[in-house]
Amino acid sequence: MNEKLRNMSTAVVFSCGTCNLNCRYCAIDKNPALKDVDNLLEESFKNDYYIEKIRKYFPDKNQLMRLETWGGEPIYKIERIFPLLDKIVKEFPNFNSYFSSTNFSYPEWPDKIIALINQFKKYTPLRKFQIEIQLSMDGPEWINDDNRGKGVTQRCLNNFHTLIERLKDIEVPRNISIFFCLKQTLDIESIKKLQEKDKIIEYYQFFEKNYHKPIEALNKDNITMGINLPNTAVPSPITKQNGIEFANLCRLSYEIECENKTQHYFDYFTQIVPFTGYNNPLPENEYLQVGPKGCGTGVSNISFLPNNLFCTCHLSYMEFIDKYKQYVSDGKRQNKVIDLDKFMLETRFNTCMTEEQYDAFMDDINNPMVDFSTCRLNNMYSIISILALAHQIDEKYLDQEEAAKAARLVQNHTSYCINDNANVNGSMTLQPVGLFKQLLNGAMDYILKSDEENPRHVE
Repeated sequence: MNEKLRNMSTAVVFSCGTCNLNCRYCAIDKNPALKDVDNLLEESFKNDYYIEKIRKYFPDKNQLMRLETWGGEPIYKIERIFPLLDKIVKEFPNFNSYFSSTNFSYPEWPDKIIALINQFKKYTPLRKFQIEIQLSMDGPEWINDDNRGKGVTQRCLNNFHTLIERLKDIEVPRNISIFFCLKQTLDIESIKKLQEKDKIIEYYQFFEKNYHKPIEALNKDNITMGINLPNTAVPSPITKQNGIEFANLCRLSYEIECENKTQHYFDYFTQIVPFTGYNNPLPENEYLQVGPKGCGTGVSNISFLPNNLFCTCHLSYMEFIDKYKQYVSDGKRQNKVIDLDKFMLETRFNTCMTEEQYDAFMDDINNPMVDFSTCRLNNMYSIISILALAHQIDEKYLDQEEAAKAARLVQNHTSYCINDNANVNGSMTLQPVGLFKQLLNGAMDYILKSDEENPRHVE
């Protein structure tokens, strides 16, 4: 086993292969083969397959601390993991954290969350556990319904408020903490709707009114809600005009931040400039050459699939069956109009690996001398210079000093999506060109101003 794996503390399994939504920006092609994927996942939970894998890859019983479930819509079939949870709690004394993302838009969702809480209530009160639930919600109906489907926003609101009412009446033991966080996605079309101050204020007030305040009203200090900024790193071709629109959103958001100190638009948000990257500045004489930062799948987390396979991206769990790939391929041939986004997704690296392939992957991704895994500042500097010459980003980056500064800022300030980068660059760590267009048409200036006044904290 690769020694790099011994630094991992998180195991990932996929509890459900299907999803009840078909969100506009979702990178998973929703075709009939997902049902076959789900059937194989269901079978994989009926024996000791996952616990045996976890025993093998976490031989030090003190090493495993966290379990994550993804999908599909993972909470929809969350009961599949309960027997595995029993074994993990019994065998791994430092295990203390469970995470799942959810679209929470289907009627059974409150029941599923209560069942998850009850599962952890079974375990000894001498152990402490944190349940983290990420809620995918993009904003008011005029954003979220356009992204996720008509009526989805109201269904989510109803389900969340139903859960809040039930949490009022049940006891959550002191050794269990429940942490909710929102995942708000702003794609290009959503950003276009946030070009006026009143719309931006309405956007953030929506989250406070419907999610933060109900959690606070529970008055239970072991049930909390995180303050999250929207995710804007959605795989998509980005034009210069898109970057200008994003810069305008950042400018208006920065102005609102300043006004908020006296106008008090918000009770919870103090920083709203929408770029949740990593602000990790380096001394001037240091250069960063590292593997990807971000979700961590395949790098800091190990993800298990059926059939003795591993997954290096949350979005590629479905690729372990040939039938899924065939449906995608057939669909592409039947559609005369080529969707560039889908084409890139369909031709990406194979991110489902055997044990031997995964071992080699870990060697590559952790070796700063391997071109495949290294994000080099000189490459970024060249890209920035070329984009400035082509008038695709602010022309101030024609200046060599400004271009070099921008390369360092983007490198140190942004997270990496393995899936997105492999699609666009054929690299796990080089940022897509669209990211430079997004940030270097004025947006980065306001992101940095916001950070200087209120250091960014990413949950």
